[in-house]
Amino acid sequence: KKLSAFLAPFEKKTVKKLNKLRSFTDSPTLKKLAEIMEKNNGFIAIFEAEGGFWRFRVRSIEDAILLKGFTMEYFSSETSTNGSVIIEAPVITICSYVQPIVAEKIFSNKNFQDDGLVPRILPVFLPRDKNIKNADPLYIHPEKIQLYKNKIMAILNRSLPAHMNEGKRPIYTLTLTTEAYEAYVEYRQAIYNDMHEGKFRNCEAFGSKLAGHAVRLAG
Repeated sequence: KKLSAFLAPFEKKTVKKLNKLRSFTDSPTLKKLAEIMEKNNGFIAIFEAEGGFWRFRVRSIEDAILLKGFTMEYFSSETSTNGSVIIEAPVITICSYVQPIVAEKIFSNKNFQDDGLVPRILPVFLPRDKNIKNADPLYIHPEKIQLYKNKIMAILNRSLPAHMNEGKRPIYTLTLTTEAYEAYVEYRQAIYNDMHEGKFRNCEAFGSKLAGHAVRLAG
């Protein structure tokens, strides 16, 4: 069942409450993504399977909105045919469930690496039997599946704060304590040591941003 079809009833149910704002979308083009975000106070979450967004929608010459959405930097685009899009502080969250062969294609895409997109992907690899052809499907305990489902449903049914319907979105600045900054520097140095020893072979670019990922997750 396509994810877009799964999300449709929830989007229809919440659209009145959210004043026609959209929290989620499924594999949009980058042009459409920017247009949705402009109408949505600058934020969006993309959920998709198979990695089609990365394989077919993203090109290195058009990925500015993704890079800006990662760092919350001002984004503007204007063309004679498509008009203008201006977003003060874009925020994009992308969650893709992909097969190993698709992930390999994404991480080996030199265009994405040159423009800094691949290092900003936070991968999670699920263990599988080495003999994939004859392997049984990965078993996940029903309680874990229900826990995951509850989390997803909670996100889908979440209403925006009242001020969001007024077209306002607060932007917060997190300041690290001295102890937190020292922990960050120590972790970053440990990663650099691992990279020097070859423990990040073929994914050095990702390793160089791993400490930054940790800070974002903590935030």
